[in-house]
Amino acid sequence: MNESQNDSLKDELSILIVDDNSVDRSIIKANCAQLNCRLDTAASGPEALEKFAKHRHQLVITDYMMEPMNGLELAKRLREIEPKIECILVSGYSNPEVLAYVECNDLSPLVEKPIRSPILLDQVLLTLKRFGLKTEDLKGVSDKVPEIPELS
Repeated sequence: MNESQNDSLKDELSILIVDDNSVDRSIIKANCAQLNCRLDTAASGPEALEKFAKHRHQLVITDYMMEPMNGLELAKRLREIEPKIECILVSGYSNPEVLAYVECNDLSPLVEKPIRSPILLDQVLLTLKRFGLKTEDLKGVSDKVPEIPELS
């Protein structure tokens, strides 16, 4: 990706939300809706790869436990395509393999289910800042977000 392409991506922030559970996918999307950016969703790893190939999202929020491709496999495949892609893994299971992969591969910290709005949005904002995207207009967003009922 050349620098002018990178600059245009910064102006048009997009997030890809991947979860095989439609309720969890909807919760994450509802939480991210106030970030004033493009939101795409996918129900599986293969679908996410197709959408990423077309739109080159800056951030991918993915569930860990999915079939036929889990969130770790998806993150690995995305990093093969775009080494600087930012990924946030979401999981109801904090297993050592996931935590080790997150740490060793410079991914954002794991967000645990049930999803809590302030935690998810804080992590998204921190990840976007780490990526170098402008977040001035997003300051205080997580403080204003009403808590969405927890579902696991």
